[in-house]
Parts: sequence; structure tokens; C-alpha cells
Amino acid sequence: MFLLSSTYSQELKLWYNKPAAKWTEALPIGNGRIGAMIFGGIERDRIQFNEETLWTGEPREYNRKGAYKYLPQIRQLLLEGAQKEAEALAEKEFMGLKSSEGKNDDWIKKMTATKEFASSNFDDSQWKNMQVPSYEGWEAAGFEGLDGAVWLRTNFDLPASWQGKDLVLDLNRIRDLDHTYINGKLVGSMESTEPRKYKIPKDVLVKGRNIIAVQVLNFFDKGGIAGYKDTSRHIGIYPSDNEASKLSLNASWKYFIQDDSPPAVPRYQADYQPFGDLWLNFKTTNARDYRR
Repeated sequence: MFLLSSTYSQELKLWYNKPAAKWTEALPIGNGRIGAMIFGGIERDRIQFNEETLWTGEPREYNRKGAYKYLPQIRQLLLEGAQKEAEALAEKEFMGLKSSEGKNDDWIKKMTATKEFASSNFDDSQWKNMQVPSYEGWEAAGFEGLDGAVWLRTNFDLPASWQGKDLVLDLNRIRDLDHTYINGKLVGSMESTEPRKYKIPKDVLVKGRNIIAVQVLNFFDKGGIAGYKDTSRHIGIYPSDNEASKLSLNASWKYFIQDDSPPAVPRYQADYQPFGDLWLNFKTTNARDYRR
């Protein structure tokens, strides 16, 4: 049996010469049911703690009935190298139940019932401006904490040489679900992390000014038209046979927040929550040689 010497074990201790200033500098204690972060203050100490029963959400059923029946099929798909198919089947039939499954359908239906903001005749002159795109989400463009349904509008003048041609609208990534319109006509909709390149039929276009309207439904975290991580690549519009002539749409777009309270995102696991802070005040004022 290997025994760790007392001298060596002392060397494995972490020592600090001042109290923690932020949570990540505090030191943890716990027993598996309750845990705490000790800040080590002298005149005033802070103990931030949590307890195993405190979570977000509400009590619910986690188990998916009959899931075991799909295990052999999932294993077979993996053996055959069909990773994507195996993951899709596991997501649909094998994984535990998410919270609030299906509860956002009514909200999406309600949001998408409104199409007046897509019309080329709609007056958006009273709307404010938002810089588009923003790869780190519209949060990075001054809209911290924004989730929900947001309309974005801009316009472009159709070059004479493009008349009578089908165009491509390249917006790259959008978070999370979009409905994209040209002159009031829906040209594309996706809910994924895949790039958006929508074909614009020539009969949707008009001479002169054309209106682009995008309804973005963002459920959680970063939202909006993300565009490209490489900011030298612009979102834009171009003839299907000539991408090199792309007309940049990196600009200040008009925006309107239709609803900033989307339903909670369905999740497998709730968030473990902090229970509170315990503050201890001491009369000591002449401490020296601090060591934590």
C-alpha cells in the first residue's frame, strides 16, 4: 500500500494571502447534499451556499416510457457508422423528457400570425435602428438580455442588370428561427444553426426599391442575424449566377420588438440554484499575517 507522507500532503494545500473578492476566488466545502463557497473575510465574511433540493422549474416526469425498446436499434446504427441517424433516434425516442415540451407551439403560432410588418407598404419610419449582423448576437449590439420575437427590416435598390434574374439572399446564420420575406412574400424559414441562403424568384422582385423583412424568433441566449464570424465576409444579395457581385446588407436595419417574453426553452435538466448568502460580522480589526 502506498502511503502519502505528511510532508508531501502539506505541499498540496492552497494558500492565499487575502480574502476572495469574487465567487470564483472563494473556496468550496460540502458534503454532497449541501455546499458552500467561503470567501474568508476578516471583519465580514461571506458564505454563499446551496442545497440539493433547490432547482429551477417545477416537479415533472423525466422518464420516457418505452425508451428501452429503441436501444438495440440505436446500437445497430452506431455499429453501422450512422452517427447522425443514431443521435436523431435517441433524441426522439430514448432520451429523457424535456421540460415544457410542446408548450412554445402556441406562442410561435401567435407570433407568426402577424405578417403586416413584412409588407412592402408598411411604414417603419418610427422604428429604431439595430446594427446587422452581429455574430455574437444582438446582445453584442446593445440589446443585452433580449429574447423573443423581433422584426428586422431593410431595403435595396434592384440594379437594372439584375432585372429578370433569380437572386440569392445570403444571411448566413440566424438564431434561432426565422421567417424571411421579400416584398411581403415568404422566401424562406429555418430553425437550425445551418446557414441561410434563400432563393428569391425573379417574379417577387420589383424595379427600384425592394423590402427585406426578417422575423427572428429567439428563444434563449444569443439572438438575431449572426452573419459570418469572419467579419470581412458580408451578408448580402446577389444574382444566382454571380456571387462576386454581392450587394452588402451589413448596415443599420430597422427593428421592432414584437414580444420579449418567449416561453421557457424545453430542457432535459433544470438549473441548480444558489440558496443564499450568509454574512458573518466580526469585531476583529487588528488582524495581521493573513492566510486563507
